[in-house]
Amino acid sequence: MTRGLVAVLVLAAAAGGAAGAQGDPNVGAVYVCNQVLVRIRTEAAGQSLEQRREAVRLRLVQAYATQRTAPADVTLRQVPGGWAIYLRGQLLVTVTPQDARANGTTEAALARLWAARVRDLLGKCPLEVPVRP
Repeated sequence: MTRGLVAVLVLAAAAGGAAGAQGDPNVGAVYVCNQVLVRIRTEAAGQSLEQRREAVRLRLVQAYATQRTAPADVTLRQVPGGWAIYLRGQLLVTVTPQDARANGTTEAALARLWAARVRDLLGKCPLEVPVRP
């Protein structure tokens, strides 16, 4: 089951990246269980929108491949340059002032919204430790 979820993550993110045009909202979308987890809309810390999306996607793939994680494992912390969402102490995504402006809200409000979305989707598609043959 876990391998299937990882495959869904990889394929959905790849499709979003292949969508192309800058105005396409799927370019920065990261999916879990065929639903948008977060939508990266801006560059930050020297990374393009696509690089940031890929970093979040890879962190999710790693979490799905190596950890048993539940909604309660999602934490939010204020960090230099914004807010950060962590999954069992590992960085998942940073919410920057640019992200907040692009979404018409504040950093703290967007971070709370994204963290709630992560918790919600983890509740629907829990991370499980893969069974080793």
